[in-house]
Amino acid sequence: MTLIDSLKSFFKKGKVKVGMGNYLKTITDHPNINLPPSEIWRIQEDLRYYRNDMKNVHYFNTYNQKKERKPHTLALTKQMSRQLASLVFNEGMTISIQPHADEQGTTVGQGDDALDKFIKKVLADNNFNQNYEENLELGIATGGFAIRPYVENGAIKLAWIGADQFVPLDSNTNEITSAAIINKRTVSERDTTIWYSLLEFHNYDEVAHTETIENEVYRSETAGEIGQNVPLSNWDEALPEKVVFSGLSRPTFAYFKMPGKNNFAVESPLGVGVSENAKSIIDAANIAYDQYVREVQLAKRRVFVPYSMIRPVAKQEGDLFDGGFPQFDEDEDI
Repeated sequence: MTLIDSLKSFFKKGKVKVGMGNYLKTITDHPNINLPPSEIWRIQEDLRYYRNDMKNVHYFNTYNQKKERKPHTLALTKQMSRQLASLVFNEGMTISIQPHADEQGTTVGQGDDALDKFIKKVLADNNFNQNYEENLELGIATGGFAIRPYVENGAIKLAWIGADQFVPLDSNTNEITSAAIINKRTVSERDTTIWYSLLEFHNYDEVAHTETIENEVYRSETAGEIGQNVPLSNWDEALPEKVVFSGLSRPTFAYFKMPGKNNFAVESPLGVGVSENAKSIIDAANIAYDQYVREVQLAKRRVFVPYSMIRPVAKQEGDLFDGGFPQFDEDEDI
């Protein structure tokens, strides 16, 4: 960060304190985004179930002390998502561009061979088959994901966008035409971890066949917040404020949505994760499995016998008993 950028950031921070700056605690605080906050929290919960990050179990022990422990769980969301993703798409899939016929039945598409080679090269360079299956797994767990192209060193690359990074701005009955994409990264500034968020606002005009991308950068000292608006150079010196692409038949991004209506926010174009309507079943299965494992752990044999009935071994240094320490069979789990 240059001195000028630091000064700009400082003055912006000063404006925030008196209510004049653009500070976002969550992405839904942005004036251009009208997505219900409940949709953001729902996706975060889906991610928690996918990570199998279940809440600790609280209990009281025999001394009436409150304790907590990690539960024994089955990672059902992960397993369901992996199995479905492998059925829908796997590394054995092949993609090709074939000639097609027009309304009169005449075969058209002389450039299909060149286009087919071009598409296959792009997919191979991006290891598409493997990456798509992996991201499809996460998309099934969280309700959806997006993909968009970008150019790096003259080559076309594909960026994968998780459900927690994709916010729809405008949509119709068939697809999402405008969206905000959130990119995050962390840097260390004076031994302090700083979180930067790049917000890309993709607005597609179906009439003019243009897409306008506007960039905004935010800085936060708290991991869970978007932060305050700062100059674009904080992210990249060459990052433009606005870019317009023309001659497009559709937006540059593509969104995958889990089939079925979103029954948690019927007005939302976002999909729902595979575990969304089955969390009570997953919780019940985890509770049953956790109790079973705990019962096995706590059901070990307990033997109560007088000390005189157990022949001790020779006394060793540190033994509590003068006659040596009582010894069981070394293979017994008691």
